[in-house]
Amino acid sequence: MNKNKKIRLGIAVAMIISLFLPFVKLGPLSVSLIDAMSQAATLELVLLTLMVILFGVLTFMDKYLGARICSGLVLLACLYAALNIADKQAGTNINAFSFLGIGAYLLLLTSLAGVIFSKPKK
Repeated sequence: MNKNKKIRLGIAVAMIISLFLPFVKLGPLSVSLIDAMSQAATLELVLLTLMVILFGVLTFMDKYLGARICSGLVLLACLYAALNIADKQAGTNINAFSFLGIGAYLLLLTSLAGVIFSKPKK
């Protein structure tokens, strides 16, 4: 197993762990993506979870292009959600990024790393 695949598998594990970490926090209250999906399974949450799992499977099977596409879609979904929150908070003095938890930041960073490291070995 080459070094790049080990990095990609670590990224896939970190993506899956980020689903269980607090994604949105409001004071003492915090909600992970798995908690949100168990309470109200919207299509976006289900697709995001499936893309994270599919990234892990495609990484394990050495399907570079599919893994890069899945990671890119997760990255776009994270950026869209963050910008959508920031747009809704535009008229107030509240910082929209103060609502995001460690799970959101971890998913954003790992999806970016997944796009970078999902390439075939030379």
